[in-house]
Amino acid sequence: MIIITYQMNKHIFTFFTLLVNTFLLQAQNLNEAHKLFERFAYADAIPIYENYLNNHDEQLAMERLAECYRLTNKSDKAEKWLSKIVKSGNSEPLFTLYYAQILQANNKCDLAILFAQQYTRQIPDDSRGKAIIEACNNLYGFSANAIEYEVKNAPLNSINDDFCPVYYNNGIVFCSDRESKKKVHDWTNKPFLDIYYAYKQSAESYSIPVLLNGDFKSHYHVGPVCFNTEGTVAYITRNADVKNNTQISRLKIFRADMIDGKWKDLKVLPFDNENYSIMHPFLSYDNQWLYFASDMPGGYGGIDLYRVMVENDNTYGEVENLGKNINTEGNEMFPHISVDGYLFFSSNGLAGIGGLDLFRSKISGTNFEKPQNLGFPINSNDDDFALVSNKNSNEGYFSSNRVGGEGGDDIYTFNRTSILLKGIVKDSKTNQPI
Repeated sequence: MIIITYQMNKHIFTFFTLLVNTFLLQAQNLNEAHKLFERFAYADAIPIYENYLNNHDEQLAMERLAECYRLTNKSDKAEKWLSKIVKSGNSEPLFTLYYAQILQANNKCDLAILFAQQYTRQIPDDSRGKAIIEACNNLYGFSANAIEYEVKNAPLNSINDDFCPVYYNNGIVFCSDRESKKKVHDWTNKPFLDIYYAYKQSAESYSIPVLLNGDFKSHYHVGPVCFNTEGTVAYITRNADVKNNTQISRLKIFRADMIDGKWKDLKVLPFDNENYSIMHPFLSYDNQWLYFASDMPGGYGGIDLYRVMVENDNTYGEVENLGKNINTEGNEMFPHISVDGYLFFSSNGLAGIGGLDLFRSKISGTNFEKPQNLGFPINSNDDDFALVSNKNSNEGYFSSNRVGGEGGDDIYTFNRTSILLKGIVKDSKTNQPI
């Protein structure tokens, strides 16, 4: 009897030990996932969170897994976890907004409206919920009222990410992680970006892209880039070396000069700051205004659009926020100024089709008119961004991660095939509407 009791106790102790060890291992794994998440290593955190949530229902783990999928553009899986989070009744209102945005991007507008309405009741001062409702109730308008364009996938795309093209030297310069020997970016498990140049040989043909010749060396991201009209000055987005205790590498804009056929003498802009990023530069055609995006304090949302005067002596004026007509509680990025005086940019805070949409706003002196969504086929349910146009504003390029591309982000060409005219046709004799 004593032996049996001893054996039973031993078995119970062994079983209890296994349970404790399993629990400790899972807790250690969860802590590792949290550490990865907090340093933006979303791709590496995903499988650990998934494994943990197979046996647990922890709110923070679910929220962070949903964020990992949302921030790496895995919209179907983000929808699955956001649905669980929101329907649990324990989530912050922001997850309701994220869920509505993902539902819209996944072509589920009826549901998107319901959760956007819920978010609007929770946070009535945030315009993003209202923007989703407006967009989902106006899907026809994005096609019926849009300027007509012909859109094609550019023939220079790879199976990797290719995006943010700008005109340069009878061709284009763009960002890509193709054939990169750089280390992998923890956010996506893809290589860091470099800048490539491709000569345009014909309407449908480009030379093999090569690295842009310049002193742009960095272990991290390089690009996007823009140039002055003469092609003698470049402004480049680049990750800075990590110098702060957070181990976060902020994005900075550097100026470079063309010297002896090579981009040299990189200098960070004087309004740079270690506590926030500045990125996505674009110089107006008169070389007077440098536009850019930043998450600096004092803006309207996550990332806002700004501009700064470039003086004749290459100094800079005061940084100006483009204002509430342009910036929202969301993100506004990738500015471009056309020759005919329009600001083009991407936003996920204005009424759009899904993800980042492309908009344009007429510049009137120091003011910016209400932005117009460019509609189909420029915009899609996915991210559409970084549009640039030629001097006649009738053709150009933009970037998108829409379905049907060659890789993740692709470069697309567009041609303006017709102009939509609005008005009333009247009989020449009676002056009555026909």
